[in-house]
Amino acid sequence: MLDRRRIQLSDWQGQSYVLRSMTGQQAIVSNVTEVWAALEKEFGGGFDPLDEANFPDRSAVS
Repeated sequence: MLDRRRIQLSDWQGQSYVLRSMTGQQAIVSNVTEVWAALEKEFGGGFDPLDEANFPDRSAVS
């Protein structure tokens, strides 16, 4: 889901997470729950974790 928007999520010192865009925009969050709020606030919203487009194409799975 984040790859489609070219956003990376990484661990920061084992205590927090960093969201980074390809333009250099970033947000530091304390836990996974805060990731969704930061995506909505800092990166333009419209992130739906249940959107079928976020999952691999099932026809490619045998």
